[in-house]
Amino acid sequence: MKRTTKILNAFVTILLLTMFSSCATFKSFLEADTGYTGDYEFLVKDTPDGDYTGTMTIKKRDNGYRGKLFTEGTDYEIFNLQIENNEMTGNFTFQYMDLFFEAKFTGENIAGFIFADGQGFELTGTKVK
Repeated sequence: MKRTTKILNAFVTILLLTMFSSCATFKSFLEADTGYTGDYEFLVKDTPDGDYTGTMTIKKRDNGYRGKLFTEGTDYEIFNLQIENNEMTGNFTFQYMDLFFEAKFTGENIAGFIFADGQGFELTGTKVK
């Protein structure tokens, strides 16, 4: 009886250690830099108010990506940021307008469009090293 209890205790201990180590490995996998994270200097061309430049910051979180745009001295949170297969979508509020964007990653660059009031404005950017 004692030998069975010792074997069972050893088995449970090994099982628990395996579970904890695999959880830590999975968490580090989720937090791993996929190459998308970082700061990008961006340019939005030919809007009714002229060109806009700034910085887009992308961070990896447990439940996906988070991002923000910084332009003209203000941070704008990116909502619903999705990145998959080198394609990115999201939306943000700028000057009381809800804007949507879609862009594609090509190496260290992004290219796409920001959409406002039915118009699309070219968005380009380069990752800051």
